Amino acid sequence: MNYDTIVIGAGIAGLMAALGRAERGEKVMLLAKGHGTTHWAGGWIDLLDKGDDPAAAIAGLPAEHPYLLAGTAARTAGIQRLRTVAESAGYPFAGSLEHNIRLPTAAGACAQLALRRQP
Repeated sequence: MNYDTIVIGAGIAGLMAALGRAERGEKVMLLAKGHGTTHWAGGWIDLLDKGDDPAAAIAGLPAEHPYLLAGTAARTAGIQRLRTVAESAGYPFAGSLEHNIRLPTAAGACAQLALRRQP
């Protein structure tokens, strides 16, 4: 079988990449080994667990970090795209890129997360 694009990984990034290509009319194969993070995650996006202000924490990252290389506009557009896809499937997200939400993890620790799926 022939494909225009092969995406490796079934986490959020892989799923969004495959969706984007398929929406452009490409024939896409999504490859994954085991379970992607969507099987194990608690319904949140761990953008940067460094204090209450993810944007300030991102500004302090090394210059070659992907979050800085992508830029604010791309991060914002990416999260908005994920929100749109999730909401259309009945999984709206709460929170924002400007302020973390503190939630307990399955192990009982407190995680600071930028966005979470609404219950």
